[in-house]
Amino acid sequence: MLRFRWIESSLLIALLAGLAGCDSNQPARPMRNGITPSSRYTPPAPARPLQGQTAPPPVGDPAWQSEATKWIGTPYRTGGMSRKGMDCSGLVGMMYQNVARLKLPRTTDELSRTGTSISQKNQLRPGDIVLFQTSSRPAINHAGIFLGGNRFVHASTAHGVMYSELTDPFYAEHYRGARRILR
Repeated sequence: MLRFRWIESSLLIALLAGLAGCDSNQPARPMRNGITPSSRYTPPAPARPLQGQTAPPPVGDPAWQSEATKWIGTPYRTGGMSRKGMDCSGLVGMMYQNVARLKLPRTTDELSRTGTSISQKNQLRPGDIVLFQTSSRPAINHAGIFLGGNRFVHASTAHGVMYSELTDPFYAEHYRGARRILR
């Protein structure tokens, strides 16, 4: 009987972990016009330099590509922020910490309200955070870093950290906007 309950508990934990995906554990907030939050919006803490830094250093395109390359192939893990496992908001946070020396909010929900909204895909620049709504809930639940040329890096639940194209039919359908952190 004890063994059966252990197996039952293990299956329940595995199921819940799988359903969590890259989503934040905050309740979904109604969204209007893509990523614009509702009137109940409370701004998160702004991105801030790491301790000892007064302002982020200038960042060029090769810096984002170089950092992305270091993470490619890292397996997906909910809540992960290391080479052992990474989720999408963890990847965004680690890349900003390593490239721009900025600490960003941890969840996709908070990332979707940080920085400045980018209204057109043709205005994207390397380092912009691209946002997706891949579930039926009305909330942003996936994020990546735009690298240029329609390419972005993200932590896929199925394939880990990888490159994808914004023109890929799946990502084009679920794209909900972008945020610019660095001017």
